[in-house]
Amino acid sequence: MIPSEKMIAELDAGQKWCKGCQQFLPCDDFYRHTTKGLTRHATLCRECTKAKARKYYQTTYKAVERERQRQKYKQQCKAQDENIILEHHCDICSAPGARYFWRDRRGRDFSNFVVLHSECFERAVEEGMLQANNVIRHKDSIRNKK
Repeated sequence: MIPSEKMIAELDAGQKWCKGCQQFLPCDDFYRHTTKGLTRHATLCRECTKAKARKYYQTTYKAVERERQRQKYKQQCKAQDENIILEHHCDICSAPGARYFWRDRRGRDFSNFVVLHSECFERAVEEGMLQANNVIRHKDSIRNKK
């Protein structure tokens, strides 16, 4: 870009061209940086720099953080599935041979699960451990998922 007479006049007046919003702005509207002892102004004004940083954060950083949280959740689910499969005693009657389970996935607490016999489900509802609308699943549903 060849500087026009207007651009030279604007530079002499203490203004600078912003590459982002394509307009002349006062030099105070630009961030300064020092390189090799020289103080210079950035090529983007403060508002354009902030908008660029916001866009980067929304597209890159948040996506990476979301994927990290998703992987952590999957690992916790897998660990809980293994604990459910290994548990053989019913949490209601303490007898071995429990083949069903219920887990609470409403919150992020992965320690809330109950291993039980199908007959013990009604007892758990009566004791208030589970609600009648809760669904119990067979342990084979976890084994088949893998």
